[in-house]
Amino acid sequence: MNKLRFYEIDAAYVDYLKMTDGKVPKPDYSPAGSHDKFLCGIVLNVNGHDYFALMSSFKTPQRSNIIIKNEEGHPLSSIRFSFMIPVPPGIARVKDIAGEPSVKYRRLLLLEYAYCNKYASAIYSRANYVYNAVVSGKDPLMLKNCCDFKALEIACDKYVATNRARGAQDNAERSKSAEKTDKSDVESVQFNKRYEVYKTLESDPDFMKKVRYIESAEYDYAMAMRAAEKRGEARGRAEAEAEGRAEVREQYLRSAAAVYNNTANWPVVLTSFPDLTDDEQARVRSMAQNARGQGGAQPPRRG
Repeated sequence: MNKLRFYEIDAAYVDYLKMTDGKVPKPDYSPAGSHDKFLCGIVLNVNGHDYFALMSSFKTPQRSNIIIKNEEGHPLSSIRFSFMIPVPPGIARVKDIAGEPSVKYRRLLLLEYAYCNKYASAIYSRANYVYNAVVSGKDPLMLKNCCDFKALEIACDKYVATNRARGAQDNAERSKSAEKTDKSDVESVQFNKRYEVYKTLESDPDFMKKVRYIESAEYDYAMAMRAAEKRGEARGRAEAEAEGRAEVREQYLRSAAAVYNNTANWPVVLTSFPDLTDDEQARVRSMAQNARGQGGAQPPRRG
């Protein structure tokens, strides 16, 4: 077992356990100026649960506690295993003894801390004894005075599962929100690009006809991209990208050529396909010219 330490437990978790077993002590004391409760741990690990035992000013010896004494043998406090609780990761924080403002209280904590680690074996043994005495159901007095450890373990597991599900839901919502923001940004860029294209053509008498040509070419390119994605799903994205990159880019050039061939407006081509290299621009012009020579759609005449 690791070295024993003193811990403060999240109050909301303790309140949650109290709904299962009313014997679980409240996390704080009512009188103003009193020190909040803290626990010693890990005193027991069983069924995948880490148990922490209450540190108390109670000084009467019982089967379910260990009395902590000073150097002279006078009782200072006790560890009460009757009220130990299972605590999941992330709920307990190490008590800051050095940060206690009261010198007297800080000295008491250090004495308790030293005693617990000096007699750690006895503490582990007593925790195991109390746990087994309760869960066996054979000791009526222990059952009456101790927490229901099995019920608390079930409550602990539910707490972990609920918070894991809540955490997953929160992550999904954050991811969805980020995706929505990214999508919104992309749509904004696409809208601005589309606006610039249409702005270039707005005075053209064949405006709507040319818009259809542009959208048809963009659709062909989108279908080529989707085909590459499907190959990625079937054979692995890296391989599909390697095989399909040239094909997709070729469709990109064909789409640009179709726009030029049907609008006879080079600025529109450059706005719709802004990442064309100089060599690709020359190819697009040549492809459009070849399409016209083979009886393809003729560019509209300018008035």
